[in-house]
Amino acid sequence: MRNNIALRVKRLNLLLEQYGRKQIKNLDISPSQCLLLNYLFSRKEGTVYATELHEQFGISKSAVSVLLKGMRQKGYLKIEVNPKDDRKKAIVLTPKAMGMQEQLNICLEKQQELLCKKISQEDMKIIERGLDIMTRNMRPATERNEVK
Repeated sequence: MRNNIALRVKRLNLLLEQYGRKQIKNLDISPSQCLLLNYLFSRKEGTVYATELHEQFGISKSAVSVLLKGMRQKGYLKIEVNPKDDRKKAIVLTPKAMGMQEQLNICLEKQQELLCKKISQEDMKIIERGLDIMTRNMRPATERNEVK
């Protein structure tokens, strides 16, 4: 096993989750909800649907549904039915969510700075490329429910 990359990625994920919880403990949202809001903030143009979140985040449609339900109950977003297709639900940010944008951006920027501290630009490009390749390697196997 090549340096057990999966274990390292899992450990890093756990640390990111712990750090995220600590940073946003007073905001009444989870780290996953924080990342979802950040994605929605970045999508100023166009309508965002749940299927796009499923594809972008690589999580199941039911997990997206649970995330959206929790955020809707907390007043961060509204779900609007597409008049042309009842199955499509548009995600609309509320003023409550918009009021958090700057604070969330600051938290995520701090996390990014801490995560990438002492890593050169050249090394960052290598890391990003490697992570992208690993993601592409794993995606087809998980979509087909295969284990090799």
